[in-house]
Amino acid sequence: FLAYIMQTLWYGASLVNLEIKISVIIMFFAHEKQQVICSAEQETLLLEKNLQLVQQGAELARKDAQMAKINAQLTEKRTQIMLSQIQPHFLYNTLSAISFLCIKDPMKARDVTDNFADYLRTNLESLRNDHLVSFTQELEHTRVYLTIEQVRFGEDLSIEYDIQYSDFLLPSLSVQPLVENAVRHGICGKEEGGKVTIRSRKSDGKILITVSDDGVGFDTSVTPCDGLLHIGLENVMQRLKTLCDGELIVDSAPGYGTVVTIVLPEKQD
Repeated sequence: FLAYIMQTLWYGASLVNLEIKISVIIMFFAHEKQQVICSAEQETLLLEKNLQLVQQGAELARKDAQMAKINAQLTEKRTQIMLSQIQPHFLYNTLSAISFLCIKDPMKARDVTDNFADYLRTNLESLRNDHLVSFTQELEHTRVYLTIEQVRFGEDLSIEYDIQYSDFLLPSLSVQPLVENAVRHGICGKEEGGKVTIRSRKSDGKILITVSDDGVGFDTSVTPCDGLLHIGLENVMQRLKTLCDGELIVDSAPGYGTVVTIVLPEKQD
């Protein structure tokens, strides 16, 4: 444009062709510069994406490590709860009852032996089970345990079931340990025996499983001297929270029995 003006003012000066060439050269370098800038921006974006991928990989690795730690903790907790449930005195008393029945009632002794085998097998299988089980399956395991205990205690142990809802899942060994605590720490402490009641129902978008007894009760702010009750409740509480976002509520007082409630969300994944 400048060359055109100069040529118009000073006739004879042929500058247009020269300036066109210069303009083309300038445009070429401007284009190359823009290409370099675009390439640099693309490389920057690629580096940012690679950095994001590295960060995502690190986050996934951290989560995997965290899940591995949680799984290890769950395995340890399941081991603890099994060991806290299968105590030598329970084994001894059950075997003694079977031995006595072998003479008095061999058919009943066979049934108790079968129930005892089912009880031990379910407890051992739970160590390898990271999945939720049906409430029906957990309840059946609880019934097996109570069948054995009723052989020992006879009429001193009364059981009541109030199952209004059963179509849901929960961690294995969630209800049975609560029932065992009710028998061992509640009913066994009363000379005249007592009753254990198991209930399940839905209420306000929640699933409620209640294990109650009219035994001796205990002070919830004090850890029992043998520590087994505390370990059992803590194990169940942590597994409920980790595996299905549930919670455990304990209500007890000396002389008034104990009520333990499992609260689960009604909508389960």
